[in-house]
Amino acid sequence: VNNIIEIIESFAPEKTAEDWDNSGLQVGDLNAEVTMIAVALDPTNNSVSRAIDGGANLLVTHHPLIFPQLNSIDISCGVGGVIKLAIDNSLSIYCAHTNFDKSYIGTNLALAETLGLTELSPLPHPDDPLSKDDFSVVVGKLNPPMKLIYFARKIKDALNAPCVRFVGDGEAVVATVGVAGGSGGDFIGRVSMAGVDIFVTGEIRYHDALTFKNSISNENSSMNLLGLIEAGHFNTEEIAIPLLADNIAMQSSKMEFEVKVFVVEGEDPFSCI
Repeated sequence: VNNIIEIIESFAPEKTAEDWDNSGLQVGDLNAEVTMIAVALDPTNNSVSRAIDGGANLLVTHHPLIFPQLNSIDISCGVGGVIKLAIDNSLSIYCAHTNFDKSYIGTNLALAETLGLTELSPLPHPDDPLSKDDFSVVVGKLNPPMKLIYFARKIKDALNAPCVRFVGDGEAVVATVGVAGGSGGDFIGRVSMAGVDIFVTGEIRYHDALTFKNSISNENSSMNLLGLIEAGHFNTEEIAIPLLADNIAMQSSKMEFEVKVFVVEGEDPFSCI
């Protein structure tokens, strides 16, 4: 397990995870032998069961199993049940969360490429010279530029999303795009300062969307963004799981580890009608 963690840390160092995050080993034994690795978005009972059925010794997920903390472990349900299932079947669980989001081959690069963006780069931060290595938000070009409403439809199709919501004028033409998978609402201010036309993320809080809408309707507003697009937390991150699996497999092969890697497809907890 420790060897595989070292491989993941080579492109998504655990030390780069946010302070509030819980990336790292969730359950298991660092010295346990690994011959089969499963990779999934979430460490749910379903993904753990499918990993075990597939013969995996290690499940690598994007979202943490233990988050933010556990005050007790009830093995009859929930996280406690998943922990028991993993331990009973000698399955270790490791999470690469915000450190994979920030990676140069991480979540947001996968999202930007899926949306067909070009000239990709990390969102610069004026007060942080290290931001050139932080891909928490990826900026790219939309070629050719298109109306916001058409771009929203393109995103819906590209991510196979059941629903996409947007804030802004659907007729506005956008060319420069910022993307952040998952919950990226906290980046709205930074993206706006970078001169980006449209920001795409997984989910945005209602009051942040309302504040943004009020800002763009104010002629004296400093908000440069033309619109926001919310494409679903699951849809904007599930597409990165094959990339994570491929990199683990490729690096394992280079180090001549005799392991196999497979992807466990996730399931959005929300249903749309």
